[in-house]
Amino acid sequence: MSDTEYDKQIKSIIKLLSETSPNQLTGGIVNGEDLLDVVDPSINTILYLYSLRAHIGLYTSKQAAGQQSKILTPNGPLWVKAVRFMKRFDPLQVRYAGNEFVLLIEDIAKSAQSSNQPKAAVKPIRTAILRLDPSGSCFTSSHLVFLRLCLHARAFLAAKPVLDNNIYEFPSPGKKQTAFLCAQHETSSAFITTEPGLSRKVEYQDPLKYFLFGAMLYIGMKDWERALLFLEITLIWPIANNCSMIQVNAYRRWVLVNLIQNGRAPPDLPKTTNPHAARQCRNLSRAYDGLADIFKEGLDGELAVKRLNAEIHASAEVWRLDFTTSLVTQIPDAFRRFSIMKLQSTYTALPLYTVTQRTSPDPNDHAETGRYIQSLIALGHLNATLSQPNENPRSWILRFATSSVSGPQARSEQQMYDELRQEMARITKLGQHIRNSNRKLTLSKEYIEVLKHAMNTGTAEGDGNESFPGYGLGDEMDEDIAADS
Repeated sequence: MSDTEYDKQIKSIIKLLSETSPNQLTGGIVNGEDLLDVVDPSINTILYLYSLRAHIGLYTSKQAAGQQSKILTPNGPLWVKAVRFMKRFDPLQVRYAGNEFVLLIEDIAKSAQSSNQPKAAVKPIRTAILRLDPSGSCFTSSHLVFLRLCLHARAFLAAKPVLDNNIYEFPSPGKKQTAFLCAQHETSSAFITTEPGLSRKVEYQDPLKYFLFGAMLYIGMKDWERALLFLEITLIWPIANNCSMIQVNAYRRWVLVNLIQNGRAPPDLPKTTNPHAARQCRNLSRAYDGLADIFKEGLDGELAVKRLNAEIHASAEVWRLDFTTSLVTQIPDAFRRFSIMKLQSTYTALPLYTVTQRTSPDPNDHAETGRYIQSLIALGHLNATLSQPNENPRSWILRFATSSVSGPQARSEQQMYDELRQEMARITKLGQHIRNSNRKLTLSKEYIEVLKHAMNTGTAEGDGNESFPGYGLGDEMDEDIAADS
């Protein structure tokens, strides 16, 4: 079937179902069976979705009237049918019923939360999001619903399949559709639009919330690098003037995660951060900057860890109110880890008792220091070996690797080659998205206006702005613009 015919038939079905009363969609068929028990959601996706939403509407109206029912709570009859739909729906058909699809996801999330079982909705909604868009590269309002659920359920790892897909695009208004929704598109943003509703309208705070929530989930997984990436995106997000409290919360976590992952907080925020917003973030986060300063001074000098612990204890109420206590409690261990790692800038080998005296909470417990160092080596934090000539930990020797191709962290040529290939694949994928973005930019009304102005002022050619294809396109572009004007 051609795209034209498919589009025509789907739209006629949706028109018919939109005009059908909820009573007809929830009533039994000729032999009395429920429509949801007869229709296959993988074949008749639109019909099943409309019937399911009509059933949920009937359920919610009864709830509003004070009638208690558990049919939409986890493992209830309607819940089971909704989960079945999310596993089996046809992604092409759902593109035409986006509003009903988004409402279904929100209904399931709301039901799970009101039942104090948010974890029950995590897997079905994740399945639905990735079934609609396997690339996961286009942000939708359902992404935000999903991350909220994961945070409430503390389902950190369950969020990973969605979070690991980098967001490159956001849903467009979709008022001027240049191709059929059922057609093959280069990017998912071509069919994920706010009209016909595969996402609600994206407010300016929604991406900020998504990246902050995502960072918090990565923190729960202790994936510090991805957490830092998400926090930095939150910080550099374009704003008009004053920073958002979302960005302030991101900054506070950015400082702490940098201490845990890198052993220091960068003196400056990313260069693209709004300067006024950066000052506001710092002014509202003095306790965090103070903690970072003490951390740095302790590593650079001979200050004891007692001062760091004292600062953490003194600001305990700040951490509690900011919900950062769990992160702050990891700071002393990070300080100890980086204190040991810093020793390799001075020594190639040293006795374990020296390490204990310099870095251990108990300067006499050499056995505990030995176990701690072995854990650092096993986790890949320390490229070193611990020689144990006898059972007395005091006589053990810590030897640091002298290069990246020696010691327990040494990599073979094959491993380095595999890493290089993975990095090249990521760069290639990023390049494709950049080209798609540039192409969309050249088709936008704003770009055409700028191009017309540049041509009128004689700056369209040779101005060095080659990152936006369209300058110097020749006579054909000139004619098109002239016709436009």
